[in-house]
Amino acid sequence: MNVSVSITNNAFQDLLSKFHLHVKVFYEFGFSLHNKEIEKQQTFAISISKNLNFADVMDTKRQEKISRLIQRTLGDIFQKETGHLFGRAMITVTDVHVTKDLGVAKIYISLFATDDKNKLFASVEENNSEIRGLLGNKIGKQVRKIPELRFYLDDALDQIDRIDELLNE
Repeated sequence: MNVSVSITNNAFQDLLSKFHLHVKVFYEFGFSLHNKEIEKQQTFAISISKNLNFADVMDTKRQEKISRLIQRTLGDIFQKETGHLFGRAMITVTDVHVTKDLGVAKIYISLFATDDKNKLFASVEENNSEIRGLLGNKIGKQVRKIPELRFYLDDALDQIDRIDELLNE
């Protein structure tokens, strides 16, 4: 007997999505669950939420709004305005998180169409101030202070490719 479980508490859903723990994950992979197994999964997820402070995990609406604005704007900047810095390489902004005081933005980027990702990433970090200046020109009227930019390499797609290669062997 298959049972679907839906969680109604939005904060709990956000917490679960942040930690990639989904009660329904078994259904996505096509496994059949019985009531007891679902209860164990729910108990596990609920016990995790009891041990965490929601204020530490959850972003405020303002943080989320600023993160989306920075992600969208930096995506445009990397696509249209930094060709002279990075050549024909494609830089994608995969995620942005800002601190509670909106002073620091952690920017996760994926690098494509380049032979040396480490060299390109070093170039992005070297040109941080110019990128921040371009960002300030675009969003300066919408935020009080342009956050400090900290870039991180998002290699999730590379890991997916490696897993695919291993599975195909």
